[in-house]
Amino acid sequence: MYEDYAINDKLFHWQSQSQDRQASAKIQRYINHKNTGDIISLFVREFKKAWFIYSTIYIFLGNADYVKHEGERPVSFVWKLHNSIPADMLPKANKSIAL
Repeated sequence: MYEDYAINDKLFHWQSQSQDRQASAKIQRYINHKNTGDIISLFVREFKKAWFIYSTIYIFLGNADYVKHEGERPVSFVWKLHNSIPADMLPKANKSIAL
């Protein structure tokens, strides 16, 4: 549904919900998180549901800092992770890598 994927082991592309605008308080909080003291933490999951019944678990990728954003409804962000995505997780987090 969303365009969320690893660009490489340190950069992650994340897309907001479709109704979010750049001028909204929520999006401005993400953009200015360092100035406001907010911490951005990225969690990912490979599938929404497993065995068609249960939600799958989220995996904590780590904390990240704002790099850039673009677009409107939705807003797309690039985040820089403080630590690299583990090598075994990178193919699953990166849509451009064939599994």
